[in-house]
Amino acid sequence: MPRRHPLTNCPDQQTGDDAGAERSQLLLRGTAGARYRVSATDSVENRETTQPMSSSEEEVLSERLTEVHAWHISGDIGDLWRQLAREQLGFTNGNCDGFNYDYQLHGQREIVYQMLRGYIRQDESHPPTVGDLCDALENVGLRQVAEKLLAFARNGQIPSS
Repeated sequence: MPRRHPLTNCPDQQTGDDAGAERSQLLLRGTAGARYRVSATDSVENRETTQPMSSSEEEVLSERLTEVHAWHISGDIGDLWRQLAREQLGFTNGNCDGFNYDYQLHGQREIVYQMLRGYIRQDESHPPTVGDLCDALENVGLRQVAEKLLAFARNGQIPSS
């Protein structure tokens, strides 16, 4: 199953020309984790602007997603796991039903973890990055989970069970 880049199915959160221009700019950049750039306020128009990422930040976002990352956030995704799987990670309804059926006795965290493991293993020639999953999480309204994943990837901490 081919993996889709999360930004190609990005529902615009804003309205009007600003949303379309921002989405186009993100797609043109093609950088994983494009929404996770350092922000600053433009003093003239009092709006948020994007500044270039540091090389260490780019390294974190382009880091290969691992099962340790998946376990760290699997308990925080909750009921939006199906939406994340279908709309952002390229799974079908049947795939989601399979994850649910196979792991329902172990709880929702295990279902989500196994779904993320499937995402990590989908295409070994183009493995997903931390930035890819951060974008996907934000696209379904899980910005706090994306920030938690990013902080974990920056610090390289070992997750607690």
